[in-house]
Amino acid sequence: MAQRRMFSKKITDTDTFMDLPLSSQALYFHLNMHADDDGFISNANTIVRMTGASTDDFKLLVAKQFLLTFETGVVVVKDWRIHNYIRSDRYTKTVYNDEKEQLGTDGNGRYIKDVKAMSTNGIPDVIPDGYQMDTQVRLGKGRLELGKDRVNKKPSRKARKRVYQSGEIEFELADYLFQAIKGNNPEAKQPNMQTWSNDVRLMIERDKRTPTQIRNMIDWCQSDSFWMTNILSPKKLREKYDQMKVKALKQQQPDKAAVPPLPANTPTIPMYDWATGGDDNGA
Repeated sequence: MAQRRMFSKKITDTDTFMDLPLSSQALYFHLNMHADDDGFISNANTIVRMTGASTDDFKLLVAKQFLLTFETGVVVVKDWRIHNYIRSDRYTKTVYNDEKEQLGTDGNGRYIKDVKAMSTNGIPDVIPDGYQMDTQVRLGKGRLELGKDRVNKKPSRKARKRVYQSGEIEFELADYLFQAIKGNNPEAKQPNMQTWSNDVRLMIERDKRTPTQIRNMIDWCQSDSFWMTNILSPKKLREKYDQMKVKALKQQQPDKAAVPPLPANTPTIPMYDWATGGDDNGA
């Protein structure tokens, strides 16, 4: 396996990457350094612990699709082929053949999952879901010609709508809130997890809340006698976040001990005047 890795600024200079917490960015670089020559990693959890990163950092990389995951626990760096080009005499093929067979590449060389095999000459071997093939075979000038063989690269409106899945940080935080609500009210009805997950995404991307901050606020509001009855969705959590934060911070401050009043017959002690060096009576 090659001992050197490269990184493309086309990926690391994007706003999406630069908006990640520094701990998530550092974890991404370490995962790249430990990947095999095809970008696969089988010990991601070990690397997370070894680098002092958190599981939230890892989940955020998955949620932002810098990493692709498999049911076997193996992960792959999505933009590996953009970052690295390894000479054939130094290249060692990955041992994760089953996972690699589930991948294809897009026009930029990125790995993509859930692909449809195609056998038409001149067309990429795989295309992602949501893309449509328009193929017509026509006879012309004494031979069969392939006409209008192309991939319509404009996905349908339905294909553009994101679907959140278990394992993505938005979905996991939405479910975390629901489980907390259900702990207070076992009869709570199952919500629309796609809507809830999207509201969590808005908190992360627009409000700049970290997953840890969101999780801590869920813990706090669902243990507060007032807010547990008012925060029953991520939308309401997002709306009332700043208001709850003020109360939560006040609760963290130690209470000042009450000062008992002086007895009525206590003599008045002249105050020392720091400006003149005397007391209130001019002494």
